[in-house]
Amino acid sequence: MTARCERGGAALAVARTPATWPAPVPVCYAYDRDGTRADACVVVSGPQTIPLDGTTCPSWFLPDPKDLAPAATPVPIKVVETLLAKGWSQLSSDEQRSVLDRVNDDPLEVAVIARLLDSADVKSVVAGATALARLESQVPYDLRKALDAWLLTKVGPRAKGLHFATAHDAQTSALLELVARAGDADLAREAKSLAANYQDLPDPPRLAVMSAAVDDLEFQKRLIVDVKRAVPDKRWEIMSALARVRDPLALLQREGDELTKDETDIGRNLLFQLLSASCDPARQKEQLTLMKKLLPGGGDVWLQGWLGECRTKRAKLEPAFRSWVGHAK
Repeated sequence: MTARCERGGAALAVARTPATWPAPVPVCYAYDRDGTRADACVVVSGPQTIPLDGTTCPSWFLPDPKDLAPAATPVPIKVVETLLAKGWSQLSSDEQRSVLDRVNDDPLEVAVIARLLDSADVKSVVAGATALARLESQVPYDLRKALDAWLLTKVGPRAKGLHFATAHDAQTSALLELVARAGDADLAREAKSLAANYQDLPDPPRLAVMSAAVDDLEFQKRLIVDVKRAVPDKRWEIMSALARVRDPLALLQREGDELTKDETDIGRNLLFQLLSASCDPARQKEQLTLMKKLLPGGGDVWLQGWLGECRTKRAKLEPAFRSWVGHAK
């Protein structure tokens, strides 16, 4: 679905109906009508042009805001750009979160995450926090302190009065994990204390506590020991927490030899996970040295190929992160 303006007025063009959708299908949209939001739905069976009310070309529009389509409707890059620039405040919190789920451009995903984390809606903040966790390894090292400061300023106040010990829902746990990892001293201290008996914690907040405490060196050592004897579902949890280490290469420098002693798939998988968790171009030489030391043959083709793709993505995302924290080059 695209918007276009001609002398005869504004219209939306529905290019096609996906073969997996039953025909006819409902097509809903929201758009700017002379400075105010308008919503409409039509039923289409194929390519169609839909006239829009208004005397001017809409400054923004959003396809399928009600999420009625039989399959998720991707939001085109230009549509997301205009939404962020001119229409974001016109969207509901649910619609803003849906944009994150439907954006197909990595730098724009970063921009949407920043907007969600700055939202007054808790669900949106949690959605942004979850998405940021997936991209954490892509944040340039020289920006981490600035991003942490931004998070503590914008999101930190939402965690006041909340505690890991009583965070028995996923939303609160995710919020506390984000703020603790950004450097909130009280939450970091609580996470470290609770992590001493992490196996006894309910989930949530167990994994949130583990991820918030994982940069503690003693806790790292304990998890590396525990992962080898854990049952499969708990092993996944431990490896997920270890993947959140802020400096996985430093962890490998300290504990890599111990991991190579484990001849099972657990040790090798953990080595791969930690090596692939950091793809900072500035540390490529250090990473290759560790790969040659710890893995037979210096790592397989898959790992080296993945790291190449990771570095490419990191370079693509760097301007978006710099723009976010006000350090644009």
